[in-house]
Amino acid sequence: MKDIKDLKGPIPDPYFAYRIQALHAERLNRKKILFWQVLSGLSTAVALLALFFNIEKISPSKLPHYASAPVNKAMVIQLEQVPDLPQIVYVSLEIDEGMAFEIGDANLSLKKEITLALEEGQSIPARLPFVIKALSSGVKTVRIKFLDADLNVVKEETQRLKFFDSKT
Repeated sequence: MKDIKDLKGPIPDPYFAYRIQALHAERLNRKKILFWQVLSGLSTAVALLALFFNIEKISPSKLPHYASAPVNKAMVIQLEQVPDLPQIVYVSLEIDEGMAFEIGDANLSLKKEITLALEEGQSIPARLPFVIKALSSGVKTVRIKFLDADLNVVKEETQRLKFFDSKT
């Protein structure tokens, strides 16, 4: 064997093979890291899209919304949308069991449905002149019907009200 000093030309580095192996390992490692970065980015994007489409399905208009009030406290019914239909002549309000109208006449307060006749040309007010109260706690339903001259339902609105005991 010849001595390294006798060789002509550049002397090869004894660690050259190790540096090539380290360089190759680093490239493989970069590819693995890039793969996992892309995978995590895609999974985040898919999760956000799924969340967005689920939020679209469960929009606030589809979630139950309850106006709330304490039991035995009088409240005025307020319309969410006031219909502007000229054929509406009557507004009828129907309440659930466990509710009562707050009226001076004891016979009227026991009724579960009261109808109001509108004057000719009168528009429907956003707050109806019906005052109600709950006799017990829980979720109650109020149905508001808009009727024409023949007492046919032109439009109907349902409101859900949540009553609670004011002591708790």
